[in-house]
Amino acid sequence: MLYAWFVSLSLKNIPGTNSSKKRFQRELSGLSNVCNQCTFHMNKVTTFKHYMNIWACVCVKLIVFTFIEEFMPQNEMTAMDKIMRANEYQGKNKGSGFREGDIAVSNKRGSRSCFARSCLWPKSVDGNVYIAYTLSPEYNDLDLMTIQEGMEAIENGTCIRFVPQTHQNDYLDIQPKSGCWSYLGFHGGPQIVSLQAPECVTTGVTSHELMHALGFVHEQSRADRDKYVTILWGNIWKEHVQKFEKYKTNNLDTPYDYASIMHFGKYAYSEDGDPTIIAKGNLGAQLGQRFAPSELDKFKINKLYKCANEIENKRDLF
Repeated sequence: MLYAWFVSLSLKNIPGTNSSKKRFQRELSGLSNVCNQCTFHMNKVTTFKHYMNIWACVCVKLIVFTFIEEFMPQNEMTAMDKIMRANEYQGKNKGSGFREGDIAVSNKRGSRSCFARSCLWPKSVDGNVYIAYTLSPEYNDLDLMTIQEGMEAIENGTCIRFVPQTHQNDYLDIQPKSGCWSYLGFHGGPQIVSLQAPECVTTGVTSHELMHALGFVHEQSRADRDKYVTILWGNIWKEHVQKFEKYKTNNLDTPYDYASIMHFGKYAYSEDGDPTIIAKGNLGAQLGQRFAPSELDKFKINKLYKCANEIENKRDLF
């Protein structure tokens, strides 16, 4: 029955009106909830029909998370939307080892906990913060160029400098592992940043994950976020509600940044295609973006790391 339902939905032409698109997504969302249950019984699969039902579940899970992306206006697409899609497909969003969808949490004994506080990379005597990195040989030339662009987007206007690892013991180990994710702040030793190719290899996603590695959480996780945005809890998938928690973060006395590369999009983890986050006083305001760190993102980097650029940036912004 599940397989037949999926096939019937797949053969439909997606209607053009917003209401019909939402109805279509609600059907898929409902089917996806069934999929969450059926995948637990994979070890009991004994017939071809069961195999086809499991195949349908896998396909539907991907469709549900790509549906919004296909019909979302391109100017509303965010780096986090791409991360969300890649990580849900890889099963990362359900793991207890991840917070807010893409922040890895170390289970190693004695590892430092940097969540909601700063663990900074060391600063050089010349005023720059040099962060060594390695890039997996599995990346192709286009991947390497895109990742470099994501690094340069952070370097421009800040004192952060990404340098190829030579002798350094502490460095970012950038690999095309499963999904898009990073640890938060400086941990010491080889520190993995996962940029799965090609899903996670974009300039914006690269900058987003590197900002996590610098010590930044998502913008809407700020303790004061309720002054600026409204979380529409009833529109969020129940299994993802915890990703919208607030934390006692260091906001560095900076304004709330709706355009931050670290902000969730308006439809993040939406169950039925309706918004999950809206700006207070401006329902149509864009939240987040997919290109590069905003000017306020760079200002926060400079302020957190006490860069010489901070005064100049402040004059330009304020």
